[in-house]
Amino acid sequence: MESYASTIRKYVIVIGSLALLIAGVLVMIVLGSIPTSDFPVGHTINIDKGSSLSSTADKLSTKGIIRSPFIFKVYSLILGGNIKAGGYRFNSPQSALRIASRLTSAEFGLHHVKITIPEGSDVQDIAWIILRAIPNFNAPRFFGLATEKEGYLFPDTYFFYENASAEDVISTMESVFNLRMEPLMTSVDESGRTLSEVITMASIVEREAVTVEDRRIVAGILWKRLDAGMALQVDAPFWHLFRKGTRQISADDLRINSPYNTYRFRGLPPGPIANPGLAAIKDTLDPIVTRYWYYLSDKEGGMHYATTLEEHSANKSRYLR
Repeated sequence: MESYASTIRKYVIVIGSLALLIAGVLVMIVLGSIPTSDFPVGHTINIDKGSSLSSTADKLSTKGIIRSPFIFKVYSLILGGNIKAGGYRFNSPQSALRIASRLTSAEFGLHHVKITIPEGSDVQDIAWIILRAIPNFNAPRFFGLATEKEGYLFPDTYFFYENASAEDVISTMESVFNLRMEPLMTSVDESGRTLSEVITMASIVEREAVTVEDRRIVAGILWKRLDAGMALQVDAPFWHLFRKGTRQISADDLRINSPYNTYRFRGLPPGPIANPGLAAIKDTLDPIVTRYWYYLSDKEGGMHYATTLEEHSANKSRYLR
């Protein structure tokens, strides 16, 4: 039979353990509810995909966002323990519990920025448009990665996070291109042209004409020249080469040894010169067949067509003075 003193000792141990447990919980609650004194207000912290709970806790501790990695991990595990990757903006000091809640529910705290990419923009245009809207955007990286995607980044209105990366923008614009092109792929197949040929031609047509009718007529003329083995002789690629418009092109420019010089080389350029909109792509796939072989745009943007080179020369003298 246990002595009275032994029983009392056990009660004291149990009560002491409970007191320590309660004290520990209270400390955790207090530490978990008070932001750090050097909380990095206004900073954005990126949690990489595949980051473990421990590595995330260590990163947050190193950045001064949480006091105790252990307390953060306990809160995160209580909330499910599944940390969501992404960029998290901290506009005010927050507790470890609040941070754990945000990271397990993908509450990024970032604003969306509305950005409109006009039809016919090339990757250089797009880089500058986004940089003006998102000052921290890595435009050089975007330009380097997106150059090979020219023509396949769909011009549209987007809502990007304010910490959007070059990869995020490219992936989004490519996805929208694929989505918008899917209903047109039957027309592409029926045209007898490859997708690359259609998009390359559409990027030229987009820059050469403005209205639906003119785009369709110009597309008809250019497809006809292509099929006849003629040089396309279009000015639009010179913007791609030199950022020069029609009236800025010099005689030396016309002699440049580049496959984008459609005066010197026959056939389509090696790839799209810009990113055409859906209307230009549709018009390129639905050309109007005419007797014309030549066209030009006057100073007011009006189009003038000709069947013979003599007629075209006369139009030049009449409308381009």
